[in-house]
Amino acid sequence: GPPVNLSNAGTVPMRPGTGANLRVQTFVQATHVIIDVLGYYVPDLMAVVDSTGSLVRGNNVDDVERVSTGNYRVYFDRDISGCGYGASIGNPIDGVPASGQISATPTSFQNRGVYVQTHDSDGNLSDRPFHLTVTC
Repeated sequence: GPPVNLSNAGTVPMRPGTGANLRVQTFVQATHVIIDVLGYYVPDLMAVVDSTGSLVRGNNVDDVERVSTGNYRVYFDRDISGCGYGASIGNPIDGVPASGQISATPTSFQNRGVYVQTHDSDGNLSDRPFHLTVTC
């Protein structure tokens, strides 16, 4: 038959690794397929850290260090200098409650880190579990 041009758009979820993510199959005759990537989604980076500075769970976290009482650094696998930060005391994923205050600011180490300070309810530096989210 005569050539037919068809177009469509869609979102295709991709799995990490080298396996197949998209398969195109024709049933009648050979065809040409062009795939144009218009954009992609990047999940928020996150770290759940216990009071000792150990990573409980995270997305794209390279390292976590407890520098001193209530002072932590969380390093991610990419430049996060243009991203926003959100942090909360406690571990909402595992349901570990904690009270206190928290602040998160960028570090200068290759623009990949976030400096986190945790305080008790009186405002004194104190080791607390925390949940950090970085949105780019």
